[in-house]
Amino acid sequence: MSNRKLYSTLTVVSLIILICLTVSCITITPGRQPSDNPPASGADPSSTTPPSSINPPVIVSFDINPFEITTIESANLTWNITGADKVIIDQGIGEVPPTGTMAVSPPTSTTYRLTATNTSGSTGKSVTLSVLANSNASKIGLTEDDVKPRRFVFDMNSEPTIADTISTYYIRFTRGSEILGNTVSIHTSIESAEQRYYTVKANYKTNITDIVSIGSRGYFLTYEGSGPEEPTTYSIRFQKNNVYIDMGAISDYALIESFARIVETRIH
Repeated sequence: MSNRKLYSTLTVVSLIILICLTVSCITITPGRQPSDNPPASGADPSSTTPPSSINPPVIVSFDINPFEITTIESANLTWNITGADKVIIDQGIGEVPPTGTMAVSPPTSTTYRLTATNTSGSTGKSVTLSVLANSNASKIGLTEDDVKPRRFVFDMNSEPTIADTISTYYIRFTRGSEILGNTVSIHTSIESAEQRYYTVKANYKTNITDIVSIGSRGYFLTYEGSGPEEPTTYSIRFQKNNVYIDMGAISDYALIESFARIVETRIH
């Protein structure tokens, strides 16, 4: 073999060895596999911060007491909230502390909504306060038409002044020696109505039996007579929607009860 051929052969072998060595040094890195849960739009894919563990606020309680008043009374809103950054009650009250109480006296029936918020969300609850309009006393008392079937005769109609009342209405009917008088008083509060009742009870030393079927609270009073000329008479006193009813006296209990039920149905 000539020197030229030997050189050419060595050159080719050297190239082959060089190529093999070069290929063996190359490392192929596989591409990133797509994630089963791609990051949300706008999120940093490299972020490893876990989701927020804060829960929405908890309304432990939000109540109103009483839930029914008249226009001259007030009720108490009470609330207890945990985990809130801000607590707001509507109807013009605004932001309030997480726990508190507040007196409210709206002119008409009103629904109050409490909304508690934090970084995780908001929670709400509503309560409703019913406001009863003060009744017109002159439309509650018995009328002549009410007593005609019992042959009572209209005798007097006046409007006296009684302390701690908004208005009163008095009407009296007579049948022979019997007199039926009823006074309808709209008091400034339940307490004043109760006080007047106990004062009358003490003054007249009357016997009392509860009446639970007329109004929200009632009493049946007995006025003992001194003899045939002054028979035992009866009176019924009861409350409904802050209206204080005083009816009596008459010697026929069934009759006075029937009249009381007529009056009771007119109070709304």
